[in-house]
Amino acid sequence: MHSVYEKKNGEFWRNEITANKGDTKKLWRTLQGLLGKTSTDETGVYVGDDFAAFFKDKVVAVRTSTAATPSYMTCRSRRRHRQEVGLPSLSTK
Repeated sequence: MHSVYEKKNGEFWRNEITANKGDTKKLWRTLQGLLGKTSTDETGVYVGDDFAAFFKDKVVAVRTSTAATPSYMTCRSRRRHRQEVGLPSLSTK
């Protein structure tokens, strides 16, 4: 009885794969079924607004946690500051 089941099961999946060979989406769904995975057409519980809110909250958290950190001057901001206060350029050109 077990061998009959195995034979029918194999035939079923071969026929499913053959029937869906021109449609990659259906073929992938068939292969997932063969592997025992269930598929759903749902995209999940998260949507774009949740994604955007996550990053917005993350940026706020980083800014809050670094608010007390003293700022530093980059080379570009130092050059701009020297020009603003009338100091000569340090470039060797």
